[in-house]
Amino acid sequence: GRIVDRTADMAASTTNHWAMEAGPTSSARLSDLTMPTLVVHGLEDPLFPYAHGEALAAEIPHAELLGLEATGHEMPPPETWDVVIPALVRHTATGV
Repeated sequence: GRIVDRTADMAASTTNHWAMEAGPTSSARLSDLTMPTLVVHGLEDPLFPYAHGEALAAEIPHAELLGLEATGHEMPPPETWDVVIPALVRHTATGV
């Protein structure tokens, strides 16, 4: 409800992604990444199913994939923080 309430132009909001021109696929560049990467993806994402997160992690060398139970296409909700926060701490603890 808050998102709909703050949207000044609902038509533009629902179609703006389709107005972008297609460009080259990103997978060629993803394989060039060398930094530690943590892919966090909701297991119940209705917009980009979990297979998208799996494919993304597979394209990035040495990426770690963290699937979140009961999470859709959203920021990790508080119910997942007991999983997300330790994963982020482990991921960022290497000092790379």
